[in-house]
Amino acid sequence: MDDVATHNGTLLEKTFDFYAQDNQGNVWYLGEDTTAFLANRKTDTSGSFEAGVDGAQPGIIMEANPQIPDAYRQECFAGEAEHTAWVVATSGSLRVPYGNVRNVLTTLEATRIEPDAYDQKVYGPGIGIESEQSLTGPNEFARLVSVSG
Repeated sequence: MDDVATHNGTLLEKTFDFYAQDNQGNVWYLGEDTTAFLANRKTDTSGSFEAGVDGAQPGIIMEANPQIPDAYRQECFAGEAEHTAWVVATSGSLRVPYGNVRNVLTTLEATRIEPDAYDQKVYGPGIGIESEQSLTGPNEFARLVSVSG
């Protein structure tokens, strides 16, 4: 899945995420190929990983039957990608430019790489991430704008 972050028309980051769904309905996160576009035409690919390469392991991005207060590892690559999520809500709706999404899942997410950084993410059934907001540090907010393919 392609994930593109822009700000006022400027490309900030482009990521290709690798997902798979098991027979129980859990969605596994198998890695990401990420490029951040920095000043002076420089790029940064840190945080990229692929399960099974250099010790990276798959994680779960969305459980099939999430319950409060479930916690699970999403990204498992020591020193590069180490996100953990906690389920904080399993219902509700969210309006994003893409449309109104019902029965959303809300998680609180943190990473050992940035111990004081916390994000809130909202996932839509059959779609994935609908919105993402930083709860600490610089104010960052992202919303799903469109779905293609």
